[in-house]
Amino acid sequence: MSLVCAGLSDIGRCRSENQDHFIVARLRNSMLIDETNVVGDENGHWWSDVEGHLLMVADGMGGHAGGAEASQLAIDAAATYVLNSLPWFFQLSAACETDVLHELKRTLEHSQQELIKRAESEPVLHEMGTTLTMAYVLGATMYVAHVGDSRCYLYRDGTLVQLTRDHTWAQSMVERGLLTQAQAAISPLGRVLWNIIGGTRHRELDPEVYKCSLKKDDTILLCSDGLPIDVPSTTIAEILGEDRQPTDLCRRLINQPLSAGGSDNITVIVAHVADSPAYQSTNGALSQADSTADCNRLADTTPD
Repeated sequence: MSLVCAGLSDIGRCRSENQDHFIVARLRNSMLIDETNVVGDENGHWWSDVEGHLLMVADGMGGHAGGAEASQLAIDAAATYVLNSLPWFFQLSAACETDVLHELKRTLEHSQQELIKRAESEPVLHEMGTTLTMAYVLGATMYVAHVGDSRCYLYRDGTLVQLTRDHTWAQSMVERGLLTQAQAAISPLGRVLWNIIGGTRHRELDPEVYKCSLKKDDTILLCSDGLPIDVPSTTIAEILGEDRQPTDLCRRLINQPLSAGGSDNITVIVAHVADSPAYQSTNGALSQADSTADCNRLADTTPD
């Protein structure tokens, strides 16, 4: 599979600091040759043909000390964990779904541990926290690990689907039937998170993991909440449906909340599936069956 990816972040019009961070990366196994008598390969670098893509967005908690540090540290820690586990990540298959779930959760838990260590060494940062939404694409499969209210969307055949759910108190009340979606959209609890990386050392992390199959012309969108709080999903879908390169789509998406006042930092990653491999097994619309079994359980879990 070939992905064409781009990312962009903007401070917005109302914040004094950009507390969002993102990363767009390609992962490949490699071997650095120190010595050999193979002609032409002396001190060379050999690369595998298998390539994965890692996309991450983190949104530091606004109004808290260390928001920017928290989001940067969370991404650094997650990327380091994936890099050190690289051989394993290239062996993902349907036969090891339980291991997939475990390793992706461990990636976010590693970020949690690193934030706790930093906060313990710098007391002024003791409440720093961040969201983290990570997509790992290998072949025709995308895995998403998620904590917080940043989002991952899939745009397919003119339809935009939000893959992740917001870990806000307002959304949890919607899921319990205590609020309507319209009420949640204007509730102050819509900005209060119950599940984040960091926060306090005693907070238990509850990562969610999703899985879906990709097909040609799918578009993946990761974003911080600075996009959806000011831009309706219909507008996001219209922009993703335009015949433009991901770099242009990122700028178009960023401009929308800026035109609406830019009340928060805004970060977007757009990845377009340029082609599809012969071994792809599914190409239907995204459904609940595309998620892991444990993801179904987690999706039914709300805070007490």
